[in-house]
Amino acid sequence: MRPKWDARGRVQGVELIPRTELDRPRVDVTVIPSGLYRDLFPNLMLLLDQAVDVSKIDTNADNPLLRNIAAARAELEAQGVAPLKRSGLRQCGCSACRREPTVRT
Repeated sequence: MRPKWDARGRVQGVELIPRTELDRPRVDVTVIPSGLYRDLFPNLMLLLDQAVDVSKIDTNADNPLLRNIAAARAELEAQGVAPLKRSGLRQCGCSACRREPTVRT
């Protein structure tokens, strides 16, 4: 993943680095933002979310993101979690207005 810059040097999104240019296997990472980071930089949280969405475009069999999403869905299904709640699960955080975790689906 790399940032897409505008003419003024501001990040306007992210783009997938082509496999031929990357020259290594892709990796899946976990980002755990602190409350301060999460609360003061929502624009950066949106870029992280966009990076996950863009990563899903790479449908190669060795894409660890897609593999891990499939494994998480299977595990949640085995636990009886409703299909809508388990679709696309990747980003979790705590809501400012309640103490239970919120999940982006």
